[in-house]
Amino acid sequence: MVKLTMTLRMVLFCLSFMAAVGPIYAATINATVDRSLLNAGESVQLTLNVKGDPDGDPDFSPLESNFNVLSQNQNRSMQIINGSVSSTRQWVVTLMPKGQGVITIPPIAFGADVSNAVTITVMPAQTSRPGTAAADIFLQVKAEPKVAHVQAQVLYTVRVYIARNVTDASLTEPKLSDADAVIKKLGKDKRFDSVYMGRSYQVVERRYAIFPQQSGKLTIAPVTFDAKLVQSSGFGMNLFQQFGQNKRLRSESININIKPIPASQQTSTWLPAQAIKLQDAWTQDPTTFKVGEAITRTVTLTATGLTAAQLPEIMKSTPKGFKVYPDQPVLNDEVHDSGITGVRQEKMAMIATRPGHYVIPKITLNWWNTRTQHQETATLPERKINVVAAAKTTAPTAAAPQSKAPGTNIVPPPPVVANNANAQVVQRFKPSFWRWLSAFLGAGWLGTLLIIGYRYTRNKKTPKKKRNVKKEDVSLTRKMTGKNLRQACQRNDVQAVKVALLAWANSLFPGQEITSIGDLAKRLKGPVAEQINALNHALYSPTPIDWQGQALWDAIQSYSKKQKKKPVEKEDLAHLYP
Repeated sequence: MVKLTMTLRMVLFCLSFMAAVGPIYAATINATVDRSLLNAGESVQLTLNVKGDPDGDPDFSPLESNFNVLSQNQNRSMQIINGSVSSTRQWVVTLMPKGQGVITIPPIAFGADVSNAVTITVMPAQTSRPGTAAADIFLQVKAEPKVAHVQAQVLYTVRVYIARNVTDASLTEPKLSDADAVIKKLGKDKRFDSVYMGRSYQVVERRYAIFPQQSGKLTIAPVTFDAKLVQSSGFGMNLFQQFGQNKRLRSESININIKPIPASQQTSTWLPAQAIKLQDAWTQDPTTFKVGEAITRTVTLTATGLTAAQLPEIMKSTPKGFKVYPDQPVLNDEVHDSGITGVRQEKMAMIATRPGHYVIPKITLNWWNTRTQHQETATLPERKINVVAAAKTTAPTAAAPQSKAPGTNIVPPPPVVANNANAQVVQRFKPSFWRWLSAFLGAGWLGTLLIIGYRYTRNKKTPKKKRNVKKEDVSLTRKMTGKNLRQACQRNDVQAVKVALLAWANSLFPGQEITSIGDLAKRLKGPVAEQINALNHALYSPTPIDWQGQALWDAIQSYSKKQKKKPVEKEDLAHLYP
């Protein structure tokens, strides 16, 4: 019975262990499509990226209800980083939608592992111009919208429909009548199959985002497609000789009406976008600050239909009573089916200098909605902040006798001493010990200051010795800031390390105010700059990073040793050569 009970316990333990460990090793499956907006009769590529070992092979049968599966391919890759092996498998499935409208690609099961669902929109089939249905190759160009404002996004799409084998194909870039217009290619060329007017084609699609800078008529010149049609060689002919007919196609030009900035918007920042969103995040609860404590605020501006270069500065003012250390803004352009989405991210470390009640002002951004053709406002509300004094750390003192509470008979035990005289000495010494220690340390500091002042006045007439005193002062400050930096690195406290690093930098470069660790990295370069950049990444990464400060401290020590070994220039020789 005892053996059975022990066996049952072991089985239950193993099952619970497997249940706890199993999800850790579960595969991660991410499903994406090459485009989410297509026309009826066009194919779409579904890509399944699998990290780890899936529980089984993929089951594509759920796709058959809304799609025809044209093809599927599979490849696998492995990476070894610092002895850790990671494997990635990829399935690429070409699908032809059976219907129109909004269609959901269902999750694909790999045994117990399941991918995410993806939604696409299938538009009605395109109509053909006369004479194009029977062509082996033809070009199609489109620009949307046909009427736009200055600096607003215009999407330009070029499609090449090919029903024959071709070689040596090339396509020219579009040219604009507005020399100042900004044009950006949207990602790589997309390739898919399409049934057009009853004939199967392979389609190559290339898309651009255009941002006109002048009002008036914008003309997009025709693009040219060159290729050679591949033909089979006749019997007895040289098999290595190329046969084919050169083919050149030229698209039509497109005119777009570019409207000027509305009169009501000329006095403010002009932001013509499809959508704009403002968000902020704090490293901790922003309603309560402590004096001397660094809290980082991150504000992100996302604009659909604008580039990041078009977005203005977000955080322009801060309340009094704070020291701020802004970082360089991070600009990023994301490419989507709707064009370019610009993202501007600003980060600012805020340190309260005195207690009190403050208000972080609200951020207001006016923008022009290109869909509704009306002005809208994006706002981050103001924040009320209460700054409290930093907690004072007191040295441990001897426990004072507890006062007798009313209604209690608790009497503190008498001190263990030889006689009453010794008891009085003990009671007098314990409370005053730290006072005498503080007085001794204060006298030491005072003596140090007097010695420094005496040397300064004695050597005031000698320029060389005066410079030595200044170097001693700088060395003393650098030593103190270096000690604080070392302790912060040992605690792996990224916020404390940042503040200590800036203090150390200002002692390293006296008279040159350094407010950003990014600027410090540019000055120092080398391994120490790499470690500072790693700290900057850990400070402002959207996901937590296990940052270790020992590598930064080692790099700083190595840098300091190299600085000490540099030969000192003898400035006293300068006056010999006027």
